[in-house]
Amino acid sequence: MTKIIFLDFDGVLNSLQWWQSPERAAMTRHSLHARSHRNIDLCNVAQLQRIVDATGAKIVIASAWRHSGKRYRSGGVTQLRQFLQAGGLKNARRVVIGCTPHLRSVNRGLEIRAWLDRHGEGVTQFVVIDDERHDMEDWPELVKTEWEGGGLQEEHAERAIEMLGRGLKDNQP
Repeated sequence: MTKIIFLDFDGVLNSLQWWQSPERAAMTRHSLHARSHRNIDLCNVAQLQRIVDATGAKIVIASAWRHSGKRYRSGGVTQLRQFLQAGGLKNARRVVIGCTPHLRSVNRGLEIRAWLDRHGEGVTQFVVIDDERHDMEDWPELVKTEWEGGGLQEEHAERAIEMLGRGLKDNQP
């Protein structure tokens, strides 16, 4: 039994408030890379950790961050795992299991379906945590966050935990 979180970054792990905050400005003042762990809100990563801890879910990155710039294409999922680990996600190497394919479209739902078609054997439940609906407006698996509402908040984490099933972790009877 495998549970999956398809994870967006912008509007989920950061937000308008985070980008405008003095804390972010202080953290990124000396950053050379626009997309680094310094550009994710540690409080939002803590909410993601709550979901992982409560459900045993694995993470598949569906964010545009998975293919942003030469540095990220070369580093791929390894680089994003490092960002998440530095941002407070425990065991990111084990928890983050991959990225959705880049289909050269804005159709995130198709990319998620493509990942599920290729890797979805054994996936029993999944949620999509994203601040945009893309082509998923009628998906019951969508946990929609808000860029202007702080990104991934406690109520979103609770909804994801409820949808994935609290206490039924991978490799447990």
